[in-house]
Order: sequence, then structure tokens, then C-alpha cells
Amino acid sequence: IILISQFIFFFQYLDATSKIVNDMGVEKYDDFIKYTNEYLVRSFEYFFLSAQFGTYAKDRPGFQKTLKGLSDGAWNKGIEMIKEMAKRGFYHHFDMNKDIESINSNSNVTELVALAKAAEIEKGLLIKANDIHRHHSHAAFDTSKSCGYDAGLSHYIAEEILEEKTSTVRTLVGHVNQLKKLFAQDPKTYPLSVYMFDEHLQ
Repeated sequence: IILISQFIFFFQYLDATSKIVNDMGVEKYDDFIKYTNEYLVRSFEYFFLSAQFGTYAKDRPGFQKTLKGLSDGAWNKGIEMIKEMAKRGFYHHFDMNKDIESINSNSNVTELVALAKAAEIEKGLLIKANDIHRHHSHAAFDTSKSCGYDAGLSHYIAEEILEEKTSTVRTLVGHVNQLKKLFAQDPKTYPLSVYMFDEHLQ
């Protein structure tokens, strides 16, 4: 009898998971999973944008470095978020759906348009992160009303995503406004201004 009890305990232990709420299915994390996939997609979009400024015809190492940095950062953050999901006992899936905007053709864009596009992407990611944080940080005594509540995940989003995204958006918007101001001051000297700005980004 003792031996049977030990086997039962052993198999119960094997059935244990790291899910913080037993009845919280993976669908409760759908928003976070989609958000993670979007990071991976945007990483490729940033990479394609950066590649345009490392050519013989358009040699802008500063812009290339900035956009390549955004690409690497998005990819690394996406992998980090997959690991964060794995801590909760759920597998990540890479299903791409209509909720994620596909990569648009960004060939032959100017330096200003490239940075404006990057600022737009980062702002969109910031807004979505704020919405996901709201979903997972809403607690209630009634479980059915707070089935998406995850204090750890909401803390992760606040500390590792929201603060970083806010800073990135502010920096990119500042770059865009500065380039617009340089063009407005004197369109004739704008190419030289862009060259100097590229030196600054390096």
C-alpha cells in the first residue's frame, strides 16, 4: 500500500505544471502571443529598411546602424518574450493572422520616411503593450472577471517593454522632427544636413 501511494504521488508530481492558474488556458495569453509574433515580423521589416542605407548608391551608415539596431532589438525581445511565456507552462505558436500587419514594400524610401516609419511602428507596439498590460493587470475577486490576470506578466510588460518603448518612440520622433526642421530651414542644403545627421547617428 505504501509503495502504491508513492507511485500515485510520483505521477501526480509528473502532472504538475508551472501554470499559475490551473484553469487559465493558452487562449488567455493570445494577445501576448500575437504581440510576440509581431515583434519578430517587425524585426524583418526593420532589417529590410536598414539594408537600403548600406548600398553604394545610398551609403548612410548612421541610418543603417539605427534601423539595424531596431531590428536586432525587436528580434531579441521577441525571443525573450517566448521564454517568458514558457515559464508559464505554455508553448508558443507562430501562427500569423490578419491582426498582424504584413511587411509593406519599403524600397527606395528617403531617410526621413524610414525614420518616420520606424517611429510609427514603435508607437503602435507601445500602444498594444499598454492594452495588453491593462488586460493582465486587472484583478477581481470573481475569477471569471479576471481570468486573464497575471501579476508577473503585467510587471514584465511594464518594466521590460513599456519603459523601453516610451524612450525609443521619444528618440525616433525627435529625429523625425529634427530632419523636418532642417528641410524647412533650407531645402537646398538639406542633403548636406542629412549627411551631417548621419554622422551624428553613427
